[in-house]
Amino acid sequence: TGFADLDQWFSGLHSGDLILITGEPAVGKTILSSNIACHAVITQSRCVLYFTLEMSSDQLILRMLIATGKMNCLDIYSGKLADDDFGRLTMSVKLLTNNKNMFVVDSMHSIAEIISHAKLLNETMPLGLVVIDYLQLVHELINAKADSSIVANLLAKLKSMATELSVPVIVIANPMLANGTSTNNQNESFKSIPH
Repeated sequence: TGFADLDQWFSGLHSGDLILITGEPAVGKTILSSNIACHAVITQSRCVLYFTLEMSSDQLILRMLIATGKMNCLDIYSGKLADDDFGRLTMSVKLLTNNKNMFVVDSMHSIAEIISHAKLLNETMPLGLVVIDYLQLVHELINAKADSSIVANLLAKLKSMATELSVPVIVIANPMLANGTSTNNQNESFKSIPH
């Protein structure tokens, strides 16, 4: 993952894993998942497919550039850049574009489209990671009540995709949606970090 503590808990990301990242709004779920994606591309030269349903691809890529360059996002958005920020931004662009392994998609809105696109890309460029940000905004859940059966069915389809493509899949969701899939006996397919 690029995060030592997470790697200690999970022993890294493994092929076929389905990983849920949950948390309240604005706690950094997208930043965490995008940093993991950047690490996979830059450090491990993996092919990453990132579905961003909450923000545009341009917005997400800018966040990735800021995080990779370890810059202050407020300085970037306000245009108040220090001299060394230009060098960091240039370095970030080179790191992410030279690999040509990062694919950011903001036009897929259903689980069926996401799975189809992932399978198609995997035929030409074997995937190392798939990220879906975030589950509440898929077409199947927007106009439907997020009851446990619907959510469990969608997650089962994503788990099947992860297994079939032999790739870890990260799914971002809010706690309420994720809790809708929990039972008294914790599903061994999911791992959780102790609080």
